[in-house]
Amino acid sequence: MSGMPEIVELDDLDKQILNIIQNNAKASLRDIEKEIDLTTTSIRMRINRLKEKNVIKQYVTLIDFKI
Repeated sequence: MSGMPEIVELDDLDKQILNIIQNNAKASLRDIEKEIDLTTTSIRMRINRLKEKNVIKQYVTLIDFKI
């Protein structure tokens, strides 16, 4: 069916990676590796898949104009 969004299955490791980069988009693969039991190669592959599937759409900078 065209026009229907693809349902992407996320396992616990995907969710952990997303949680880390949601809290710190500048987290390196090594930073993520320290928090979860996965190699940097596997983390990179998962992040690339999440980008390809549009789970990760963009990285943004939030500016605090009160400072």
